[in-house]
Amino acid sequence: MGSRGSLFRAFFLFGRIGAAWLMVFALAWPVSADSDSIRSDHCEIIEPESCIRTPAGYKSAWDRYEVRCVDPSLFVTVPWGYDVSGGGNTGDTHLYPEEFALAWANGSTNLERYLELRCQYREDPIKTRVGIGSFVGFPVPIANRNPDAARDPISIFVYSLDAVRADRQELAAGATRLRVPSFETWFQLLEEVMDLRFDLNAQKEVVLRYSNIPVFESRPLWHQKDVVRVFTEITGCQKSLSWRRQPGFPPTSNLKGCNESYRLARAAAGGMKVGPGGPTTQECLENFKKHYDGPRDAAAFRGLLELCQDANALNTGVGLGYNPMPNPFVCKTWRNQTVAEKYTGREYVVPNGALRPEEQGETWEVVTLEPVADARYNLRAGYCRPER
Repeated sequence: MGSRGSLFRAFFLFGRIGAAWLMVFALAWPVSADSDSIRSDHCEIIEPESCIRTPAGYKSAWDRYEVRCVDPSLFVTVPWGYDVSGGGNTGDTHLYPEEFALAWANGSTNLERYLELRCQYREDPIKTRVGIGSFVGFPVPIANRNPDAARDPISIFVYSLDAVRADRQELAAGATRLRVPSFETWFQLLEEVMDLRFDLNAQKEVVLRYSNIPVFESRPLWHQKDVVRVFTEITGCQKSLSWRRQPGFPPTSNLKGCNESYRLARAAAGGMKVGPGGPTTQECLENFKKHYDGPRDAAAFRGLLELCQDANALNTGVGLGYNPMPNPFVCKTWRNQTVAEKYTGREYVVPNGALRPEEQGETWEVVTLEPVADARYNLRAGYCRPER
């Protein structure tokens, strides 16, 4: 883009201003170079006459490392288990494990971003895998020293809504519906389907606390107020000591400091998260309804959502994803990214169910992230600067 020519012209035009000004300009130059490197021309989305409209078309672009715009009728689910050994690669065509009533999904903006990542990091595929995981909101560490951590392929479902054959859990009953997972949606859905009611004060506390995050302020990393900080304020839970090394991981693994209503809600719901080997969403909610006798406050609500539908500490409640990890499309160091820059693409929940095998290639398709021979990386300097 003529950056080096611009630099030489700047030296000529401003040479008489003094060495100090030249030093300032020179120090600024690497940032400009980094900004160019993250979005090379051939990996930028160029609006063609028509966007990708079918899952098969998306798979073709994926396999060819092409970057295309994607029609809003297509959605993507990165399967639950992406972050564990062997996870995310399954012969089962359920969007999520069948214990879940609802599956988390993202729209066409994420599908476009995944194509960009795949193109940009064709020669450094571990950044594609980590970038997609963090963009979705999965827990991925800031650095990894284990070369074998990405030896398994990962399958990603691309589909239209009419591909989903919904399961029989009540939250997924009726016609396939796309919902924005705002906190107001969760309150309404729990009340309508399960007759689980939280009073207006609890609703206001949750919604207003999450609406009062100074996302555009530039503050030191450890003093930023984000959705994880709000979660800990509502529940009383303290971040674990390892959280700085694994910032995407929900901070509640040991429940240290968590307040009584949060603990009681989780215990009443069965004390075990929904998922393989655990209860279903339906069972989790019914357990809570039957056994919980504490205050139905904001902390109880967050504990219930976390356990029964995996709406954990990273859930924003505003229809956008979030991850404390560095955003792969923001060319700054991890410490210098604002909270706003760590919000990602639009997210939804859809009724969980199986994709019809006979319709693969027509209403849904699978794209695959290939195994990575050496999975070591360090993203403290961000995605577009050399590792340090």
